[in-house]
Amino acid sequence: MKCLEYSAYLILQIINKVVAEHRYPFRQYMTNLHVIQNVAKLVNLNSKLLNIELVKFYKALLKSKDTTYIQYIVLKNQFYPINKIFVDTYDARNPPMI
Repeated sequence: MKCLEYSAYLILQIINKVVAEHRYPFRQYMTNLHVIQNVAKLVNLNSKLLNIELVKFYKALLKSKDTTYIQYIVLKNQFYPINKIFVDTYDARNPPMI
């Protein structure tokens, strides 16, 4: 694993923890500085560990049930990176759930 990938992994872990524990104070920071869009760009690194953390990140955002996060994700079309992860990892041994 490259140093950049591991650094991004650690930053994602911190952001996940902050989203889970400090939902409302962190909301303004996330939307004003476009943290969600910048995190979505990490899909381009093609790291399994980062992909898992990205899925956890989006799960934490959706689990918070905060309408601000959900509206931001939908308006900025930020489900594409998660969809890309699942499409890229699809194979015969890992069929999609129907």
